[in-house]
Amino acid sequence: MDLLTSNTTETRLKSQQEHKLSGDRYHIQPDSKHSGEKSTVLNHANSFALMDSWGDIYPAASGSDGIYHRGTRFINEWVLTIDGKKPLLLGSTIKQHNNIHSVDLTNPVLAAGKIPENTLHIFRHQLMLDAGYYERITCVNYNESDISCSLSLYFDGDFKDIFEIRGTKRQLEPGSVEKICQDSRSVIRIEYMGQDHIKRTAVIKYEGSLLADCQVQKMVFALHLQPHEQQQFQIAVHFMIGSAPNASLCFDQAKKQILEERSIRDHKQAQISSDNINLNNWLHRAYTDLFSLYAEVGQNRYIYAGVPWYNTPFGRDGLITAIELLWIQPQMAKNVLLFLAHWQAHTFSSQNDAEPGKILHEAREGEMANTGEIPFKRYYGTVDATPLFILLAGKYYKRTGDLAAIKAIWPAVLDGLAWMDISGDIDQDHFVEYQFKNPDALTNQGWKDSVDAIMHKDGTLAKSPIALCEVQGYAYEAKLLAADMAAALEHPQLAEKLSNSAVEIRRKFNDIFWDGRLKCFVLALDGEKEPCRVCASNAGHALFTGIADKEKSAQTMQTLMSAKMFSLWGIRTLASDSVKFNPMSYHNGSIWPHDNALIAMGFARYGFKSAVVQIFNGLFEATTFIDLNRLPELFCGLKKRNGEGPTAYPVACAPQAWAVGSVFLLLASLLGIEIDAPKKQIVFHDPVLPEKVQVLHIDQLLISNNSCQLTVTTGSFGPQITFEDLPEDWSYKVNRDELFW
Repeated sequence: MDLLTSNTTETRLKSQQEHKLSGDRYHIQPDSKHSGEKSTVLNHANSFALMDSWGDIYPAASGSDGIYHRGTRFINEWVLTIDGKKPLLLGSTIKQHNNIHSVDLTNPVLAAGKIPENTLHIFRHQLMLDAGYYERITCVNYNESDISCSLSLYFDGDFKDIFEIRGTKRQLEPGSVEKICQDSRSVIRIEYMGQDHIKRTAVIKYEGSLLADCQVQKMVFALHLQPHEQQQFQIAVHFMIGSAPNASLCFDQAKKQILEERSIRDHKQAQISSDNINLNNWLHRAYTDLFSLYAEVGQNRYIYAGVPWYNTPFGRDGLITAIELLWIQPQMAKNVLLFLAHWQAHTFSSQNDAEPGKILHEAREGEMANTGEIPFKRYYGTVDATPLFILLAGKYYKRTGDLAAIKAIWPAVLDGLAWMDISGDIDQDHFVEYQFKNPDALTNQGWKDSVDAIMHKDGTLAKSPIALCEVQGYAYEAKLLAADMAAALEHPQLAEKLSNSAVEIRRKFNDIFWDGRLKCFVLALDGEKEPCRVCASNAGHALFTGIADKEKSAQTMQTLMSAKMFSLWGIRTLASDSVKFNPMSYHNGSIWPHDNALIAMGFARYGFKSAVVQIFNGLFEATTFIDLNRLPELFCGLKKRNGEGPTAYPVACAPQAWAVGSVFLLLASLLGIEIDAPKKQIVFHDPVLPEKVQVLHIDQLLISNNSCQLTVTTGSFGPQITFEDLPEDWSYKVNRDELFW
């Protein structure tokens, strides 16, 4: 071994040791997963519940079951029994609305055999709303004689911060919990005073006439039912933070609000349907998941990243989700842009990895964030959110022509561009790099932010500052689109400067990041500008942004679709011949739907439609095996086995916003749809329909503040497209020759 090799190896090993010491503190532990027999998720905006199929939540030393509000588990026990026994489960389901759970139960043998099993029907109707949790229990006697029994509901609250639940050790001792009965013992208050000096309260309220006993952790309901008689009662949990109470609704009011909100939301967004029931199921679930993840945050609306671990604003996740849905739901993009422009960093802070012009990575409001035990109250440790913000702004302008919105966020765009050229380009080589400032936060700051996600061919971890492959593509397209916005705002000199800069980035990228032996772009450049010669899915994002030269794009596509990368379910994050390949890991061999959707759009952009179809088919088939037809955040990258679905990753978020959005970007890639509002033109680049789909209908597609409809049907010479109500000054065409746009 020569001296240069020895020094390089020593440096890498030291870097790897540093990563291991500091980077895994926020890793989600496998034993923090749902501890019941089957995970049921109810979610709406700032609140969600994790429970088993019975609708129960059992307290446990580990496990994430509970009812959560704004980053805190308010309720960690919620168990229903009948005469002290567990009811028998008939069935349970999450309704089309993500926040409604229906559970059918019946009784075991009771009263020493006097009450036969399967004679009492117990129906639990559970609702999750932003302000609280609501449950109605209906009991019907199908016995031939009257029956008497009691139902008991056991409950408790531990007010644990979600970071503690997912495995992060607390630095401070938890506060105290107090339990109080009030209002003739039909209301229980469980109060917690945190180390952040904020009181959090769960108010448990009973409505009905069956309450026989009420204690601080138990309610007992006496039932006496004649044959075919029905009795019903309701319980609600209202969340309070500080002294201001949330709206205390009853069950019927909560359900009415859920249905009204969903109806309004559906009316405001384009609806896609087809003649294939499985595709429709996937689409319906996606619409429901998106609705449930939208939340009011201050004066803005924002799409939360995912349940349970990321039910909060994330910059990167919101931006990519908005890109996926831009063609059918441009209002989401506008909301995301306004929110992130408002929270853009304006000062330096090593604690929060903040620099002027940088876009937010995540925001938290739980106790551990407030006390500083975790650095994520307002955290900016992301290298890609800033170029993605500018990229989305440019795409939004092209999609809508909304110059007023661009003017409103233009100062944020300029600050973001300045960050890319100054703080983001640490060594002024035209590439955007990251180097963490806070060793107790994230060491890797791309979308693959696991401690071991960026490595060299021999498996040693890359030394920072690190220039990621995909980030250069984001920066390239961001500057091109910023040039378009500058031109529209009549800043011609800035537009020319940005265009020239983008050309230079593209030239250097294709020269330095390309590896002829890999037949792929390298994963990254390390702190000494040594390439990480690893085949990873990041390379596909170079096609998504158009930074790849045409001749290199074909080789990249072939590599990504080879057996070492494509498992038939989707493209893995890391090639199977890599040293660190592990199909059960978070980022080193797993399959992420959003990653595949972005790559598929890149393939479509360069004309590789057959590869787009393969990616779509893999993920589409996966939904037919997965509960609720819901693609999770990720699943394992194991080989596909005949007759079996993909292998689940144990702590994946579901629903998760950018996984949800993947179906819409995949369909856009198949259709090759490009909506250009400034030109008042819609172009379909070599459109294809998914296999087993003969008709695809899109209703309420927003074009220049008007809604139009379009239908795509199979034809002898490719899909045929017809429009209804397209504005007269707009045109559309099908382009089957020029495939790059």
